[in-house]
Amino acid sequence: MASSGSSAMSEYCFESVPKLERNEDMTFSDFTERYYLPYARQTRRSWKTDERHLRHHILPHLGAYGLRDISDIVLTQWIETLQICGLHPNSCHRLLSIVKYILNCACHWGVLADNGKFKQFHMRRVQSKPEILTTTEALNLIRLLEEKPDYPPYVFIHLLLLTGAS
Repeated sequence: MASSGSSAMSEYCFESVPKLERNEDMTFSDFTERYYLPYARQTRRSWKTDERHLRHHILPHLGAYGLRDISDIVLTQWIETLQICGLHPNSCHRLLSIVKYILNCACHWGVLADNGKFKQFHMRRVQSKPEILTTTEALNLIRLLEEKPDYPPYVFIHLLLLTGAS
């Protein structure tokens, strides 16, 4: 295949499907169920994974949107919701890739005008807050370390706690 896996996959995706009638008002859910999933079942090895991700994480949030209404703002809010619910950023990125792939299919198949608005969207990196010990946890750790003064890292951990590192 070509050096860029996603572009090679995209070209493969688009050459085997005839142009469809433009319908930008079609919901993301309708497009996915009527066109994308039947296509994916025939051509993508990962179609079961895509289907599971769609059912659990994508369609409940984006399914009711018209294809033309899926904007940077909608995608950003969706990604933030996923992260608040505890999904790892890598999982969110994978889900975003599926959504962008489906929207790309809609463009190439003629259902959605290809204005490139979603193609430039990239997930913002969320800075995770540093993990720190509460005062109670630090005191409990000191007590535990004092019970085992022969434990080799004791001195270093105790010193770090005394310097304010937690």
